[in-house]
This record gives sequence, C-alpha cells and structure tokens, in this order.
Amino acid sequence: MSTVVHGGTDGGPAPGVDASTNANPLGPSPAARTALGADVHPYPDPGAAATRAALAAHHHLEAARIVVGAGATELLDRLVRVVGGPVLVEEHAFGEYAAAARRHGAALRQVPTAALAEHVGDAALVVVAHPGSPHGHALPRRLLDDLAAACRAAGAVLAVDLAYAPLTPAGTPLLPHDVVAVHAPNKAHGCTGLRAGWLVAPEDLAVRLRAAGVTWQVSTPGLAFLTATARGDADRWVAGCVPRLLGWRDDLAADLRRLGLDVACGDAPFLLATLPDAARRAGRLRDEHGVRVRECSSFGLVDTWRVAALPPAARGVLVDAVAALLDGERSEP
Repeated sequence: MSTVVHGGTDGGPAPGVDASTNANPLGPSPAARTALGADVHPYPDPGAAATRAALAAHHHLEAARIVVGAGATELLDRLVRVVGGPVLVEEHAFGEYAAAARRHGAALRQVPTAALAEHVGDAALVVVAHPGSPHGHALPRRLLDDLAAACRAAGAVLAVDLAYAPLTPAGTPLLPHDVVAVHAPNKAHGCTGLRAGWLVAPEDLAVRLRAAGVTWQVSTPGLAFLTATARGDADRWVAGCVPRLLGWRDDLAADLRRLGLDVACGDAPFLLATLPDAARRAGRLRDEHGVRVRECSSFGLVDTWRVAALPPAARGVLVDAVAALLDGERSEP
C-alpha cells in the first residue's frame, strides 16, 4: 500500500459519509456513464490515437502534444521519470509529487508557493497545482506567468496540475505552449474510480513521455471516458455543477463556523477547518460516526481538516457528527 495519504478509503473501510475526497458529488457525469458501456472485448488502442485526436480537436491542439495516461498521478510520475530532478514543488502540496521524486531518486525541494519563481535554480522539473490542495486557492495569473518565465530561463520544465481547475468559477486556464498541463477529468466528472487522464506538453517531450508508458496503459473504458469529455456538452455539464458545489461549500462553512471552527475557503468546492488535535478527532469522527474528513498532517498542516462540499443530506450528517463529537468531548471527565 502507498505511504502517501489520500482521501477515500485509503485501504480502510468505506465511510458512511465521505468528505475526505474532492470528487464532484453530482457525478458520475453523463460522459462517465457513457464510458462504462464501452466494449471491453478488444484490446484498447495502445497509442490512444482516436482519443488523442478527439482531445486535440476539442481543445484546438496538435494531437502530437497529447499524452494519455492512467490519471494525473501516473502521468506526473512518468514526467518525473523522464525529466528527472531536482524537482521543485510547493510546500503543503499533494503528497504524490514528492513521492514520485523519491521513487525515482530525484532530489526534492519544497518552498512556499509565492517563492517558487525565486527558487527555480537548478531544478529540472517544477510542479504546481491550480488550484492547490488542500487550500483550494487558484494561482494568480501573474505568479503563474513569472514562474513560467523563470523556468524558461533556467531550462526547467514547468508542470501544472489542473485536476480541480474545472471546478472553479474561472475554469481551466490557457497555459503557454512550453508549460505541461496535466488534466484529470475524473475529479470534475465525479468518477475517481476511472483512472484516466491526459497532459499537453511540447511535442519533443510528449514523444518521450508516450514512449515511457507501458503498453495498454489505459483501459478501454478509460479511453472512452476521455473521448467523451472532449465535447461541449461534457464541459457544460461540469460548468453547470460549479455554482451548486460552491454554494454547498459556503453552507458547510457557515455550519462549521457555528460549531466554533475556524474555516477558510479558496476557489474550489472544498474548505479548510482549523481545530486542535485534528488528526485524533478525525479518527474518532470516522470510527464513532462513520464520517470521514481529510486531516492534513500529511500536507504539513497540523490542527487542520480539509472538508469537501456535500449535498444537503450528507452535509447534515457530517455537521451533526462534528457537533456530537465536540459535545461529547466537552462532557468527558
């Protein structure tokens, strides 16, 4: 089992209410449901030619620049394997970035997001997320442009993880041609069990990344899913979810504040809640109430939970469970 902490079961029992992952709770989307009906008798195309062509046409890109893989985590791991290190990432970032560097023996450095451009130095690869997790803040355009310029000057590859970008009000940004854009549509489409994603890279790097993938990297349903997302109706479905998800997040923030928690919201449909002894309390919430939140010590943030927006009924269960936990602790001797 991976030593990186994620949301969801992470190898344990499924919780009754799961606010520890950030998958769109309104999914699976129609695009994902279409993919699940794909014919799995023949082998999938190892080159994913039709899928890459569909993505290229939809996003007005050259198919030669597109690399398909088994989700953003696999694609980022492949990127570290091909580009090498040193690797520069944000502090308090998704743990798989650092894990990929460790797996491939690459030197790793983590610095505050605002200081990344000043620390590119001899880095071979810089990885950022837009928006980031666990805080949910989108990168300011000026910071992103400065970082791209610093990487260009240093000869480093800049990769931007866009997994949560479709779930923000501004959507997915256009990035410079030489920046690697990593897409994981299963978050936005509410189907994290479908392990499929894609990235856009300069053509020479894309060729190397495709060559580094194993044969049949992505299953037929995964390819069908990516192809189905390359449509205007799929984009519109996700965009239509965003106002409701952000409204649910704001309702959750208000409920948790009423319970005395400090809450911070970014641009994505999840929030950070601060309370003492967060890891132990998250464990009790799971074990005693069947509710899971993402405690953030693995991000380097103690006394912090990341909590995803949920539909009203599930949110009510979560808030009642937190209230019962806090009330029970107050009454304990």
